Amino acid sequence: MDNGHEPATKADLAALKGDVAALKGDLNTLEQRLTESLTETIRDSETHLLKSFYGFTESVSARFRAADDNDANLKK
Repeated sequence: MDNGHEPATKADLAALKGDVAALKGDLNTLEQRLTESLTETIRDSETHLLKSFYGFTESVSARFRAADDNDANLKK
């Protein structure tokens, strides 16, 4: 490789080209892993939110049923 005093040779450039190609491959792999991890985290968050909303709507529905039952009992 270039030591700062001598011009680069074709072999130096070829080695650098190989290093750049390897780095690109590593970066692509890292990007893919990060994308998969982020996607999984987002899906987990969505699932958690949906479960929370479902639990809330179930409790509200139970209150409405209880209120309807009380109204029906009062009318009887």
